[in-house]
Parts: sequence; C-alpha cells; structure tokens
Amino acid sequence: MLLFFFCVSVTVLAIFNELGADVDLYALLFGESVLNDAVAIVLSSSIVAYQPSGGNSHTFDAAAFFKSVGVFLGIFSGSFAMGAVTGVVTALISF
Repeated sequence: MLLFFFCVSVTVLAIFNELGADVDLYALLFGESVLNDAVAIVLSSSIVAYQPSGGNSHTFDAAAFFKSVGVFLGIFSGSFAMGAVTGVVTALISF
C-alpha cells in the first residue's frame, strides 16, 4: 500500500514538472509525500519494536507497548530536530 502512494506522488510530481506547474504547488506536494513516507517508516519501526515478552504473544504487554512508543518518540524527535537545524542553516546560508 505504501508503494502505491509513493508511486502516485512521484507520478504527480513528474506531471507537474512536465507541465511547468507552480513551484509552490510542486514544493507542497513534494513535502507532503516526504512527510507521508517518513511517518510510514516511523510507524513501521514502532510496530516492529512491539514484541511482547513471554510465551503468549497474543496478550497485551505494557512494557513492549511503552518501548514501541519510546521508539516512535525517539525517531520523531530526532528527525524533527535534524529537519529544524537543516532548515535554519539553509535559511541562514541563502540570505
């Protein structure tokens, strides 16, 4: 499913580029597609991190749940910080 959405956004970006669409519209769609991909990566890593301990994996395990939430928050905050720093440095360099 993720591959389908990725292909759709890449196709639309290619069409926008060929038709000479507004730069702001192109940037908005590109940013939205990158954000969707990043959220999908973070959520899939959080789901993989959720591994209940013990023999029965069909029960709720609070420790595994909080571990997966911690993975999500860690990746999210690190990515947000890297993006903010990159944005500030780019803004300072371009002016």
